[in-house]
Amino acid sequence: IYLEEAGLVAALETLARDTNRSTLKVKFEVAGEPQRLLPETELALYRIVQAALTNVVAHAQASNASVRVAFSERELEICVQDDGVGFEPPERVSDLVQKGHYGLMGMQERARRVGAHLIIHSVGKGTLVKVRSPLR
Repeated sequence: IYLEEAGLVAALETLARDTNRSTLKVKFEVAGEPQRLLPETELALYRIVQAALTNVVAHAQASNASVRVAFSERELEICVQDDGVGFEPPERVSDLVQKGHYGLMGMQERARRVGAHLIIHSVGKGTLVKVRSPLR
């Protein structure tokens, strides 16, 4: 309901604030002029960020994380980044389930369903989850 009424940016800001813990500080920032997207797109993007932050809390052993929402003329880009231990992402999307990365598979599926592009980068320290969605 909050997502529907207040919009994606406000919902993500609340999510980032609610994810703060004594051992994890989550920074939130917005760049560009916020725009509303189709409801199903906003929900999918919210769920992707929610899953990314859940992974940070559950697996990353991070001290800091950030959620950056950037609107440009043509697209919305959301980045969730942490300074945790990282992991080795599978080379192919088809390997996600075989390696037990069900949450990552769900994120990939949500992005695909709304025409967004998901990138997961984790080498050495930390992980970056980036999702790009075209604007109407």
